[in-house]
Amino acid sequence: MHYAAPALLIGLGARILLDTFTRTEEPTLHDFILIGAWQGVVLQYAYKSTEYALLVALGILAKLFFDFSSSPDTARLTSCVLGFAVGFICTDFISQFFEEPENPSEKRRRKTHASNPSTDKRQRIVQFRQSVQGDSERALKLKHAISDITSVDSDSELIPAKEALTPLEREIAQLRARASLADSERRRYKEERKWAISQGNMPRASQMKWEVKRYTALMENFNRLADAKVLEAGQLNGTLRVVANDSSNQGIASSSKTKLTFTNNEARQTELRQIALPGAPRQFLRPSTSHRHPSGTLKSAMRDALR
Repeated sequence: MHYAAPALLIGLGARILLDTFTRTEEPTLHDFILIGAWQGVVLQYAYKSTEYALLVALGILAKLFFDFSSSPDTARLTSCVLGFAVGFICTDFISQFFEEPENPSEKRRRKTHASNPSTDKRQRIVQFRQSVQGDSERALKLKHAISDITSVDSDSELIPAKEALTPLEREIAQLRARASLADSERRRYKEERKWAISQGNMPRASQMKWEVKRYTALMENFNRLADAKVLEAGQLNGTLRVVANDSSNQGIASSSKTKLTFTNNEARQTELRQIALPGAPRQFLRPSTSHRHPSGTLKSAMRDALR
């Protein structure tokens, strides 16, 4: 980046304008040296930063020739040439020590553009093709990464042995594995975005930011589906538990009913046995709910039996 030459141009130009408007006498050799130094700075800046150094040099020579032809003063011409040399050399020295070195490829490209514009156009086409190829390679890598995430099935190495899980648990493990892969890709693109920001590549950083958001959404979606499957498995286990309890309750009720039926039949058979034989007086016995009296007369006992 060139900033020394523009600063010198502004400073020397301001000083020359100030001397021109405030001068009350004829210009001295100091003024001519200052003008020559300004011209040297202009030529050095045109040589380093633009492709028009030759035109600037021709313009400076034409100015010196015009000034010398209008007033043939050798001291004035010498002062201008000396100031020109001092300005050019000092500007180049300052640029080498206080500025970043320019990339030779950029300088060569700028010179070839000035000499042959079609060559620069061809180079731009080649660079565009390389960038397109790079983008296509990145797109293929991205597509491969997404296919890896979505192609995790029940036979993947990321899922435990098939014998240890039920089909629903296998599906939950599959979704968890996909979420883990999406999280890994999200972290990788996040690091690439940080590196692109540190390198000043903002388009690449914005692209990586979009990829981070995309894989974050994939991770959250897979985790949400896995959580839903977990809830479904819990509800299914609860339903099976309730059905088992109902079946056991029905079994207990049927066994109790069977016992009660058997008891009633036994009571009926006992009551039939207690009925008097044919020809004997009929006795109506009280059911098993009657109480026996431990003591009393025979008459009271017969009365109780007749009741």
